[in-house]
Amino acid sequence: MLAICLAYIDTAEQKTRFEQFYRKYERLVLWRAGSRLHNASDAEDCAQEVFIYFAKNFAKIEEIGSTRTKNFVLTVTDGYAINFYKKRTKERETAVKTIEEDCFCEYAAGEISGFIQMLDEDDRNLLYLHHGYGLTTKEIADMYKITDGAVRKRLYTARKKLKKLLEEEDECNP
Repeated sequence: MLAICLAYIDTAEQKTRFEQFYRKYERLVLWRAGSRLHNASDAEDCAQEVFIYFAKNFAKIEEIGSTRTKNFVLTVTDGYAINFYKKRTKERETAVKTIEEDCFCEYAAGEISGFIQMLDEDDRNLLYLHHGYGLTTKEIADMYKITDGAVRKRLYTARKKLKKLLEEEDECNP
């Protein structure tokens, strides 16, 4: 990551100064991004974007070790983490919407309801909570005392089962 950032800096003196800056704030930026994103891989990607920003705008850094610089680094990291989170959330929502459209677009709501009743109770409840009542996966996770990722996986599996039931029906009634 440091090598990428150094490519944005012209003079050897500034490169040495940026290395000091990077070494001082690397763990802080990773920690802050990780605490906001709750995903190590996303935190590393976010941290890279933060340091590229600072490499491009290194003239704005006066004293590397000052409280003002530390606060600036934390503020920029928060901004990038928030944007990163929104981007990832939007990508996930788009993926979910695509799956829903692929699974359910050619069926009337009443038809789907009958097939949902054929699912086991857990799958049925997850689909109703998320799609029927509009609860987020986080809210469902809190309710069931499981992780958000587990809820997303279970919803994916429930949709997959429902899609299979719908496809089997189509095969029986061409």
